[in-house]
Amino acid sequence: MPSTISTGLITLAATMLWVAPAFAGLDVKTRTTGSGADADSSRMRTQGHQLRIDAATPPSGQGATSMVFDAKAEVLRILRHGERTYLEIDREFAAGLAAKMAEAQRLMEAQLAKMPPDQRAMMEKMMKSGALPFPKPGETKKRAPLEAKATGESETVNGTPCTVYALRRAGELKGDVCVASWDAIGITPSDVEVVKKLGTFQGRMTEAFAGSMPGAEQPFELLDRVDGFPLRTRRTEAGKVVSETFFEDIVKTDVPADTFEIPAGYTKKEMGLPGGE
Repeated sequence: MPSTISTGLITLAATMLWVAPAFAGLDVKTRTTGSGADADSSRMRTQGHQLRIDAATPPSGQGATSMVFDAKAEVLRILRHGERTYLEIDREFAAGLAAKMAEAQRLMEAQLAKMPPDQRAMMEKMMKSGALPFPKPGETKKRAPLEAKATGESETVNGTPCTVYALRRAGELKGDVCVASWDAIGITPSDVEVVKKLGTFQGRMTEAFAGSMPGAEQPFELLDRVDGFPLRTRRTEAGKVVSETFFEDIVKTDVPADTFEIPAGYTKKEMGLPGGE
């Protein structure tokens, strides 16, 4: 009889583990403030290898937009709800973009060599400022890694204590971040693994533009630099605060699978590579 009971308990436990979700997702609300601008809100939800970010008023000014990322397939989809359309960026597109930009860089440098000194100087200045999506000739295309160093300061964000880190790239101050411990917010590093993978994917796109695109800094890159979750990030330019983002209402929960699906009636828009036919 004891053997039968033990076998039954093992079977029941195995059945419960099989039907239970392997992991819980995250539901995170964010608030971003900018210089003289009203606060913008967004929402990030994750479940396993899926991630979705909804932005009511994205910087592009294109209206309500969502970004859906499948880390397993390495596919990023951008939904434009006003148009009921979506763009799809995958590994093949990212690789093609990098190749196209490398060729465009080569041609640009060849053209620069033929220009009068004053025109060449003007073009190089535009490249260095980011007005043109090319690095200054002679500079490496690979971005320097983002560095995070504790300042010794601490803050409290939404009632949770966090440690301040200064962020620098190639010695230039990019801003700072206030990081809370995993225990303080009740999640683990594995809960944000898909977020880190999105940061890596976005980094490849930025590399294709040699890191000279405006807004090239990727906040999710921070997760590989600090031990904890950033409750507040601050971006600076020329020593002035450009924007602050606060991560609020971090809830560990199961997110429905259809959250990450393309809504019915949405049309896929083709996105050609620069210089393509």
